[in-house]
Amino acid sequence: MRKPKDMTLLELKPYVTEYLSRKRAGRKPNPPKLKPCKECGEMLNARQRRYPCPKCGTYNREAK
Repeated sequence: MRKPKDMTLLELKPYVTEYLSRKRAGRKPNPPKLKPCKECGEMLNARQRRYPCPKCGTYNREAK
């Protein structure tokens, strides 16, 4: 087998894709970042914070 530094990009592509797919396979998805509602304290994820709280109706958007 040739050394990687002597191979062209097209020849290296299958090895790199295999390496990356194996590297990604062991990862676990990130847990949702829950924050409490300002008014009632219910835990809301990022998507729920864009809309009124389902319990009390207040908006929980934060200024960036």
